[in-house]
Amino acid sequence: MGYRSQVALALCSEADELLKANAKWIPELAELIKDNESDAPERYFWSSIKWYDSFKEIDVMNRFLEFLEHHDYQFGFIRLGEEEEDIQRMGYPSEYDMWVNRCIEW
Repeated sequence: MGYRSQVALALCSEADELLKANAKWIPELAELIKDNESDAPERYFWSSIKWYDSFKEIDVMNRFLEFLEHHDYQFGFIRLGEEEEDIQRMGYPSEYDMWVNRCIEW
């Protein structure tokens, strides 16, 4: 089964165009995009994904996000691991109304 994460990504239109252009040349990235569960434009969501750097599609996506950060593109990224403290944020999630809400419900 393995360790799984929830991952949400919101991109500005320029970054989304850049992601899709890269996906034309990197089949693993294209597959990752295709497998996302969001129907909203410029939004991507994976509810239960193995987000390991050792997987090529994840490594490529992580390097893409680092590129966006270093070139001041607007985007928001949040990854929630299974462990309570395992939260990764990149970019500006709050600019896209993204936040973490962990709760117990009955």
